[in-house]
Amino acid sequence: MDTYEAYVVALFMRLMCVYLGGDEVITELMTKMPPFKMLPCVKANPRPSILLFLKVIIYQFAFFKPFFSLLRAVLHYVRIAIPTLTLNLQLILMLAQMFTLLSLFAAMFGLLKFYQMFSPVLSQYKVASKFVALKLFIFLHLVQGIIMGRLATEENHNQVYQLEYFTLCFEMAVAAVLMKYVVFTHREFLTDSTPVKPWVEYFRLDEARLTEWKNVLSSPHIVRQDSFYPENAQSSRHSLKSYQSQSNYNTMINNIYY
Repeated sequence: MDTYEAYVVALFMRLMCVYLGGDEVITELMTKMPPFKMLPCVKANPRPSILLFLKVIIYQFAFFKPFFSLLRAVLHYVRIAIPTLTLNLQLILMLAQMFTLLSLFAAMFGLLKFYQMFSPVLSQYKVASKFVALKLFIFLHLVQGIIMGRLATEENHNQVYQLEYFTLCFEMAVAAVLMKYVVFTHREFLTDSTPVKPWVEYFRLDEARLTEWKNVLSSPHIVRQDSFYPENAQSSRHSLKSYQSQSNYNTMINNIYY
């Protein structure tokens, strides 16, 4: 579970990079971005060194989160196997939790600053709401784990952890619904020219539609066609090819759905 949380943070960073068009386009976009607030009283111009720094403090969470989780597991079983150990394992466990929280804060800070750096491009994808939702779910789960850990004792720790994971099942069910239909909704990929049909039509599956679906499933995933600036698409052969591929892919999707 902890490894998956770290994976989600890293994947969210990757999502923003895909929205921007990839590493090559990001390097080009940095020259066009205005200064942003690195700190409340400090403005910085986007440049590769800042981008590298932000990537480091974001991806460090993908390492430290599983590491401290494994450390806590080892210390827990050491405490069971060696009850006479004089080492204050409870203090070490608390410090591991605090370092995990600091690692999360650093990663979230990096994600926020990365968004601010490229906000003129990323604003159309409503990344801010996605960022808040991601931060809220992970942070609340981490805080819940710290609270449950403080309530656990030698006598009731099994019941406390069972209650935590039982509650987590319901929380993640609600989070999944909100993520699918509110935060990461398909509506942001629709345009004014997208045709609309009755919902019953979505269940129609004839031979022609089945053939179209086979073509889609055999094609690589391509992000929405306006993830590149039009001027970027005109400036390089690679960007132009990608832009045209995305446009063709968007036409094919409209034919399938509508």
